[in-house]
Amino acid sequence: MRAVIIQNSCARSRPSLRPHRRMIRFQHMAKKITISELGDMLAHVVKHMATKEDIAAIRREMATKEQLAALHTQVNSIETELKHGRYETRLGNLEDKVFGAPGR
Repeated sequence: MRAVIIQNSCARSRPSLRPHRRMIRFQHMAKKITISELGDMLAHVVKHMATKEDIAAIRREMATKEQLAALHTQVNSIETELKHGRYETRLGNLEDKVFGAPGR
């Protein structure tokens, strides 16, 4: 939505007599709606609106900050183990290529 600032023409002609005023005019036309359409819109909002009980239920099921921090710690340790294991596997493959596979 673009707005255009238009200075009041009276302010330009007599700046000392009137305070400097500006108007904002939007470049789109407002759609006229009927009372029936307005009622339908409000009914839709009420139908899909969360209630106090809905929000309380979500809060009961939601993880706490402490639970999220513990999960983050677990994920970090798993990532570290995987990265370490990957390096060990790569190092083992490289040793096999350079020094020959054991037991062959």
